[in-house]
Amino acid sequence: MEQVRLLVGCGLNQEQVSLVIGKSVDALHKNALTRAALADGKVVAVGKVGSGLITRAIAGDNVASIFYLKTQAGWSEKAPETPPTELTVRWAE
Repeated sequence: MEQVRLLVGCGLNQEQVSLVIGKSVDALHKNALTRAALADGKVVAVGKVGSGLITRAIAGDNVASIFYLKTQAGWSEKAPETPPTELTVRWAE
């Protein structure tokens, strides 16, 4: 079941998982534990990666902190747009 969960967490669809495991999709669905692994594999993977990212950010990893804040808190490296200023030029005679 863990192999199924890992494969789904890596982005494989059910047909691809069935090819790797060597069982039909129907056979995978008949087993309650395998069916659960198919359903929650991506959620488990995202949770583990997210947890690792937050752990590194809290420990002081600046790259992890910046990535987290950009993706979750709306941070950006773009400077805010400022309206153009009016410039008046006068020639001295």
